[in-house]
Amino acid sequence: MTYALLKSYTLSGLSGDDPRVQAAVKWIQQNWDLAVNPGSDPALGEKVKYQGLFYYYMVLAQALDLAGLKEVQVPGKPNDKGEATTTALDWQTALRTQLEGMQQKDGTWVNDKNRRWYEDQPLLCTCYALIALERCK
Repeated sequence: MTYALLKSYTLSGLSGDDPRVQAAVKWIQQNWDLAVNPGSDPALGEKVKYQGLFYYYMVLAQALDLAGLKEVQVPGKPNDKGEATTTALDWQTALRTQLEGMQQKDGTWVNDKNRRWYEDQPLLCTCYALIALERCK
């Protein structure tokens, strides 16, 4: 939901130097993941990681695009001294690649790992995926 928050901040006119926007972007960068919907409680089991996955992709794309972010700084490999590093990631390319790999043979998308919120419905997931891809130009 941090992406929805960032989207709301941007639509409300907050600038990128606002501490609330910076905190949302920091969380996004520290928890970057396209394989699962980040931030779920591990105590709830493996399946919960995939809950709302395609909605997540859609809101991720909308939020980062509206915020004007072309890259996110994601955790990288530790340097020679063992210190944490970051790597600039083109989120549009990464998301496009992720969605291309998930497309079904018939051209649709579907969440086959968690059907909650009707994400087992190809029509819904395909709409979410296409809206996300629209922001990945």
